Amino acid sequence: MTHRDEIPQDILSLAVGREIDAHLLYARLRDAVDEPDLRALLAGLADDEARHKRLLEERYGKARLEHFTHADHPQIEKATLFGVLELAVEAEEKARAFYTDYALKSDDPQASRMFAELAAEEEKHRELLSSELKSRRGQPWEEYELDNWVRDD
Repeated sequence: MTHRDEIPQDILSLAVGREIDAHLLYARLRDAVDEPDLRALLAGLADDEARHKRLLEERYGKARLEHFTHADHPQIEKATLFGVLELAVEAEEKARAFYTDYALKSDDPQASRMFAELAAEEEKHRELLSSELKSRRGQPWEEYELDNWVRDD
């Protein structure tokens, strides 16, 4: 790429900071559970969030994070299995809302498209985690959830 697309540094820093926090959250959640399948799911989500950070920085440059403070999640230490999943679902809902908001606010069509793609990815994460939570609670899946598992993307 010969030139970098432009977005305001404060938005880039906020987005990159959120991805760092999401990566750290999933790493901590992974370490808080013993079940191998759930650990693998959370490790995969941590990797996805690290990939989001790389995508943002590859397209827009390194973010300046000197004023960024990472979110603290003290409730992880005493979270139940359901609590871990609920915390993860909530984090994905917030991430989707964040990216959707900036996709709509951005004057740059490429930035808007990238934020919309990230919002869609965060929504897929939320759906996956919600389905996992429902499954572990013995709740029936909705038809759209079943479609997500059998559909080839």
